[in-house]
Amino acid sequence: MRELQYPDTNLYYAKFDRFLPPVLLAIALLVASHPVAARVYRCADASGSVSYSQTPCTAAQTGAQMRGVGARKTTDREACAQVRNFASKSFGAIKQGAEPSRLIDKYGGPGYINPLTLNVINFVSGFRHSQDIASMKVSALAFNKCVNGGFGKLSITGLPPEMAPPPVDIPTQPPVAAQTPPPSPVIPTP
Repeated sequence: MRELQYPDTNLYYAKFDRFLPPVLLAIALLVASHPVAARVYRCADASGSVSYSQTPCTAAQTGAQMRGVGARKTTDREACAQVRNFASKSFGAIKQGAEPSRLIDKYGGPGYINPLTLNVINFVSGFRHSQDIASMKVSALAFNKCVNGGFGKLSITGLPPEMAPPPVDIPTQPPVAAQTPPPSPVIPTP
């Protein structure tokens, strides 16, 4: 009978220990080199000398914040609220058994549907097989994605008709003339 031979475990760990410090150093450098969003200002003085700074230009300098550097995506929260409502409605229909392709056809079909509508339907349809997720959770996820720019830059005026807020009926009433109280009777004093 042959006796089993085990590899020298000390040799294995020695090789591992030799590679561990460079790997940890590489991970630390990757984490430390993560870009940080900072504002950058391009300033020019009276002689035309240009400088770049993280602080705004002084009164003696001219310049502005550079575009695309440190700028955050801004999205209209009202528009995202409408996206949330549409996501909730679409997810409810999908959970009731409607196929996403039927919803796409309902709003124009391939090639004609608004890209935002298509993106929201695709987003919510990804959750259709999750048994334990509620419509409210999916709509909240859609809202967060929208606010963070995941559906692009939106405004309340640029939403497709299926997401636009319902029109508000303001009753028109004729202006009421200001009524002055009748004059009080003057009682002569003796």
